[in-house]
Amino acid sequence: MSIMLNKKNNGNGLEIEARNELQSKKGIADQEETRLKDILRKLEAETKKLNSEPTNEVATTKLESAEADIIDLREKLDDARKLKVNEKTKKQNKRSIQAMTMQWRKRRRICMDFLINLEELTDGTITAK
Repeated sequence: MSIMLNKKNNGNGLEIEARNELQSKKGIADQEETRLKDILRKLEAETKKLNSEPTNEVATTKLESAEADIIDLREKLDDARKLKVNEKTKKQNKRSIQAMTMQWRKRRRICMDFLINLEELTDGTITAK
């Protein structure tokens, strides 16, 4: 398209058809620019997101670390479960000891009563001490 001074416009620029065609092409170019800028913004956002995420090496390292932590936690869990079993055994042993203690106190009381009665009946010849 050539810019020529037109005698119809008295030398005031382009012809009306050429001016309209130029304006429509400018509008199309503006729309294309807006569309491309939107695509660019989306791509920049996606790039920023991808750059903030860990790389494969970092993710692999984190995974290995997490797996090691899981193994440690499982060992601690097993130890805790054994401790719970030990607590159960400990409670049973405590009850058994309490029962034996009560039996011993009962028998000691009976023996002391017997010795005191024996001391009274023998008029002090045999003492409880």
